[in-house]
Amino acid sequence: MPTTDFAAGFYSQTPSEIFDYPVADTIRIITGIGGKGVSSIAGFSEEIIGQ
Repeated sequence: MPTTDFAAGFYSQTPSEIFDYPVADTIRIITGIGGKGVSSIAGFSEEIIGQ
């Protein structure tokens, strides 16, 4: 049976080390240099959550 559900994905990158934009009190857009996400997200998340 054919499906009519589609999903779009985006792979964001920034030339800076990390792009961090607070959209609202509980929503942030965060991305980093391509290929460094898995390596840097743990330390960055710990810092942000601790604020």
